[in-house]
Amino acid sequence: MKRNLRFKLCIATAVFLTLVPAELLAHHSGDPKLDRAIGEANSEFIVAMKTGDAARIAGPYTDDAFFITIDRHLHSRPDGN
Repeated sequence: MKRNLRFKLCIATAVFLTLVPAELLAHHSGDPKLDRAIGEANSEFIVAMKTGDAARIAGPYTDDAFFITIDRHLHSRPDGN
């Protein structure tokens, strides 16, 4: 009985996620310019993944601003670790 119910819930979830457009599930910032920039970056990432362009995929993570942001986040933790 439990296994049958679990299977039905899995199927229902898969159908839901297949039929519902990702746009309805995505979070929006409220800033149209920022949302547009994120959408463009996501589109570029998808193209890079399909073509295997490692430089384009890694590009945002090689920027100094990325590492400065991570460093600030790590040093601002309340536990000090």
